Amino acid sequence: MLGSLLLALVCVSQLPTRADLARAYVRFEEAYARQQEGLKPERRRELHQAFDRASIAFFTGDSRQVLEDLEQLSLELGAPPRAPEAKDETNYDEMRIAALVRLQRIEPDGEPLRLALETAKARAALMVNQPSTSDSAQFFCDRARLSRDLIREIESLEKGEDPYRRRLGDWWRTLPLEKGSLPLRVYAPLAATRDDPVPLVIALHGAGGDENMFFDAYGAGVIKRLADKHGFLAVAPRVGLKLNDATIERLLTALRYQYAIDTSRVFLIGHSMGAGAAFSLAAAKPERYRAVACLAGGPRAQAAKLPPLLVIAGALDPLANADGLAKSCAALQGAGLPVSFERREDSGHTLLVTEVLPATLDWLFSQRP
Repeated sequence: MLGSLLLALVCVSQLPTRADLARAYVRFEEAYARQQEGLKPERRRELHQAFDRASIAFFTGDSRQVLEDLEQLSLELGAPPRAPEAKDETNYDEMRIAALVRLQRIEPDGEPLRLALETAKARAALMVNQPSTSDSAQFFCDRARLSRDLIREIESLEKGEDPYRRRLGDWWRTLPLEKGSLPLRVYAPLAATRDDPVPLVIALHGAGGDENMFFDAYGAGVIKRLADKHGFLAVAPRVGLKLNDATIERLLTALRYQYAIDTSRVFLIGHSMGAGAAFSLAAAKPERYRAVACLAGGPRAQAAKLPPLLVIAGALDPLANADGLAKSCAALQGAGLPVSFERREDSGHTLLVTEVLPATLDWLFSQRP
């Protein structure tokens, strides 16, 4: 009896963590992105369906099966065996405490600097000796790079300067709300570091994901390369109950403190749950967005008015029924709304994003007022 109990406890302790699953997912997306162009249609269909089966296993709580499936698929796509993680003996706890002490002494002058200070505090809080296995902001964090960046950020804040103004590249931040805060990732190409206004693309992830999905997972972060190509600022907030029209308004205000944004070219793109959120946001404030794209999800209700809307569904999708989405789009079209629907016969639920994102961005930017 005691032996069985101990065995059960060992098995429970060996369950894959969210960090394990996230790293396996990113590893698979990287392998798929490398091989995507050379895959035969039959093999592509198999991979779409295999990944969707792994997704269903994730949602049903079978994390061991998910990890095994993703590792097998990655190896089949030519990914090298997983290397053991290098140990980092740096005392990040001590660095975090020192950074927060300095930040606590700063008295910001005005709302832009107040928001910058709150962002710096949230970034400093990521520096821990033992990163959480459930918080992706911690386990994906490059703590060595962050510690170097924070030195410069704190020095700027102490001088009364915003260290994030026109910041280049990929960075994590938070947006303070009335209750709590909203984590998000920002990617600024070279064009966004200048004073000429640039388009903004707000990317909303699917269920089970977070603000890192578009930047690290879907297409191995292809949205960042597309931002470089098109010259847009990319922002990926965490999708949940806090993400509503008021939050988007607050987000736009905060971003305008740091980047020159062309408010006539704000775009929404969402996947799965994020597609549903994108549709709801567009229906609530259609004049805010130049165009919206919903991938493997989206419209399930009527709307009085919409900006140009593209819905793309995969015929192989076991989670977002393509026929149901087609009917919803037909109803919106029947009401005279500018809705386009595309059905991809060989696509499933998640890998659909990898395959259609470049063309979807082209469509978004082709829309005129």
